[in-house]
Formats: sequence, structure tokens, C-alpha cells
Amino acid sequence: MAVRGGPAARYADALFSIARERNTADAWGAELQRLGAVLGDPDTLHLLGAPGLSVKQKQQALATIAGPFSREVGSMLTILIERKRIDQIPALAEAFADLTREAKGIELADVTTAVALSDADQRGVSQWLTRYLGHAVEVRYHVDPDLIGGLVARVGDQLIDASIRTRLDTLRKILRR
Repeated sequence: MAVRGGPAARYADALFSIARERNTADAWGAELQRLGAVLGDPDTLHLLGAPGLSVKQKQQALATIAGPFSREVGSMLTILIERKRIDQIPALAEAFADLTREAKGIELADVTTAVALSDADQRGVSQWLTRYLGHAVEVRYHVDPDLIGGLVARVGDQLIDASIRTRLDTLRKILRR
């Protein structure tokens, strides 16, 4: 979960409260994720931070790159551009996603595997975590070849380590005794 507090979280809270009233949290969240992905690129962020571009030009450039967005997300974007806080959009998108998951009772899980998983394997891991934890989970996948095999899942403050590396480390400790 993203760190609560700071300008991005405040903007996300304000936008999310409107989105809940209008039942548009999923749509606006998708728009913010697209904008966040575009502005996560340092070169794009640097280009859009150029003082020679007007607010309208920056907004049009983002709409061209990231696709269309709603009037409300556009208004939030205008505010952030005018206040020279365009760099806050990736954090705002993450905070908004956190609020959406929280409202739906979904927890975020970071799963790391030694190799990239197929779609079927990802669905299997997601279903297993949902059963194991007893509630819905949204999974983000990462690859770390050092694990050798198996997986490591972080859900909130819980760690599920079923990696071959950990098993080998445990076996090594036992053999040293």
C-alpha cells in the first residue's frame, strides 16, 4: 500500500470521494494508471515539465500519449500542472488504486518468482492466495532468478516464503549443525 499522507494522497482522497459518489472509481482509476505509467518515464516527465509549454499544451500532449480521460481527471490534471506537481501523478494513481482496493476489500500481494509465470500459472497463484488468505487479492508479479524456484508472496505485513533458495538455506543450516 502506498504511503498515506503527502500531496498525492490528499489529491487521491479528494478525487476518490467524488468517484465513489458517481460510481466511477474503476474508470477513473484506469485513467490515472495510464497517466501514471506515462509520467513514470523520467524523459516524458522532464519534457512535460518544460516551462515553455502551456497548461493546455501539456494536457493535450498527455491526452495524445495516454489516451482520453474524463473531465474530472482532466481537471485534476490541470490543477497539478498549474501547481507544478505533475510529478505527483504516478503516486496519485497508486494512492487512488489503494483506495479502490480498500473500498472493495481487496488486498495487494506482491509475488516474486524465479521465472515469469504463464497466465494460467498466475491465475493459479492468485486463486491459491485468495483461498489461503480468505479474501480477494490483487497480485503484482515480479521475477528474481536468485529464488531458483518457488515463490515469495508479500501481502500486507505477511510474508509467505516458498522459495527453493530459502529451503536450501534452511538445509544448509541444518547440515552445519
